Amino acid sequence: MSNRAARLAVAMALVSVFPAAASPVAESASRFMSLRTDEANGRRGPAPDQPIVWIYKTRGLPMQVLAASGEYLQLRDPDGDKVWIHRSQVSARRTVFVKPADKPLALRRDPDLQSRPVAVLEPRVLASLEGCDGGWRKISAGGHTGWAPAGALFGAQSCEGVAP
Repeated sequence: MSNRAARLAVAMALVSVFPAAASPVAESASRFMSLRTDEANGRRGPAPDQPIVWIYKTRGLPMQVLAASGEYLQLRDPDGDKVWIHRSQVSARRTVFVKPADKPLALRRDPDLQSRPVAVLEPRVLASLEGCDGGWRKISAGGHTGWAPAGALFGAQSCEGVAP
């Protein structure tokens, strides 16, 4: 057996002994977390010596988890920017962000477009995610609780970690 064939055989044996781990992106693409701190540094890469590309100053801002590397998570913010943030700066607390739109979002009494509005939320409002019912999300903001379509909210695509 040639040296190259032997190396290939060893590599194949290792693959069968250590099956490939699930892709962090595929595994966590619908997972959301929120910023734990009043100020969080979004870095270009997963290390403290990487350049800071964004400084987030909104505690509770929802972030989509894309990948993990050591103590850092690659996250996507509501504007679509991707950064690496240290795990200590994020929380499992679920929040949502009203997506920018041409008009304000009606927060409804029940999960139904015909239901009476209980409040109107402006674009870019931050709210707590409290429940899910199909394509609707129960949220609380500014002392009001009601239902909004998931598609109008960043951070509401999944209900992981949220009571039904």
